[in-house]
Amino acid sequence: VFVCVCVCTPQCSSHAQVNELKAVVSECNRGLWWKVMMCTEIENLALRQIVVTSTNPRSGAASAPAIKETSEPQELNVLDQIIAMALERTATMTHADQSSRYRALAARHDALRTTWIKVMGSLPGPEHWREGNVSEQ
Repeated sequence: VFVCVCVCTPQCSSHAQVNELKAVVSECNRGLWWKVMMCTEIENLALRQIVVTSTNPRSGAASAPAIKETSEPQELNVLDQIIAMALERTATMTHADQSSRYRALAARHDALRTTWIKVMGSLPGPEHWREGNVSEQ
């Protein structure tokens, strides 16, 4: 059983959304080091979002567009990348076919990102990201 313990501030961990995302990461079928890295990144994104929003309240006003079902790849925000990587390896209920599985995963992804936007004001922008790409780590 994996329990994500990250060095964080009470401001981040008090948000149910941060804990919900860390729970999704902890339940996925990935290595322990990856889970620790992603939980830490979620904490860091939340903390940066809180700092940016508290110093500039207008920065959190814009929301991100919804993810569309298309066959073409889309540019994903760093938080979307973390959610997608965790959900892809999460054991889910059995579905009749792959398309229904991916629709269920897309709905879960959209619910997680919508809740983040409601709680944090917007998805993390480039000013919240640390150097490098999360998927490369």
